[in-house]
Amino acid sequence: DNFPGRVMEESVLDHIRDLLIQAQSYGCWKAGIGGVANPPSDRYVASTLNNMPVSTVLNCGIELWRNLEIDDDELLEIAIRDVSYQIQLQKERELKLSGGDTSASGVSDQTPITMAASTLTEGKLPDTGSFDAKRFNPRVDPTVFFLEMRNLTLNLDKFKFRIEKAEQFRTILDPVIDGKGSLLIQNVSIRLRVECAKERKRVTALGETLSPVLVLKELTTSLEKVDLKVKDTGFGSDWIVNRAVDAFSDEITKIVAENLREQILEQVKKALENLNGYFLVNPNLLLDVLGISMEDLDDYMVWV
Repeated sequence: DNFPGRVMEESVLDHIRDLLIQAQSYGCWKAGIGGVANPPSDRYVASTLNNMPVSTVLNCGIELWRNLEIDDDELLEIAIRDVSYQIQLQKERELKLSGGDTSASGVSDQTPITMAASTLTEGKLPDTGSFDAKRFNPRVDPTVFFLEMRNLTLNLDKFKFRIEKAEQFRTILDPVIDGKGSLLIQNVSIRLRVECAKERKRVTALGETLSPVLVLKELTTSLEKVDLKVKDTGFGSDWIVNRAVDAFSDEITKIVAENLREQILEQVKKALENLNGYFLVNPNLLLDVLGISMEDLDDYMVWV
């Protein structure tokens, strides 16, 4: 059914489902033949494809697509190539049954399935109507922002530091060490994923208020090594302090790694909080940019 004001999303899976249904109608896609066996291992995809059996090749392509390793066009091309292969097997089987008489083949060269295969052979995808391979579809993947950086090197040079006991524990005999230092952080990796969902606000006399929200779903950070060197500590004590730093290098690395993640997490949360506050007042701005409606989004659940 069509609803006023609603954007009806069309996924590449819808086109693959139609392609397989058409192949089945011509007898070219049967379980137990040509590697076609079971429904996709991914439950969501299996549901979208009406639990139709797929080949191991297509199932592998679906898994790559779900892991964002291939795009919509590449998955559609895999499906078309697979259907084209099944057409060829069907023709070979019918040729054997007819004793080599090509006129006995039940699959005409003019069927839409064969036409789709021929366009693929020419290096073109079949016409998919209004389908846009780049359109955001939260039912398939709600990710709106993904960032992955690897092998970063961070260098902080000539910073000033001061080491002393806390004031409540300090005595006149306790040493105070200050000076300059350099910090080198090697092989830093950051992985960040933000998804879009909808949040249900308070129910008022005007009804329930819904708002699109950006949700941090994944944040991982790691680093390999922290190299800290100090100088200008006074009284020729640089080598003593540096020996102490080397002795506690593992602890220093752990502290720097924790602080790095905390700082990134704090900044990301602050940015998302500001954006979500704006989207609460202007929900259509985000929805229009993504080309979706509120009904397309899953509820944002907070577990306590």
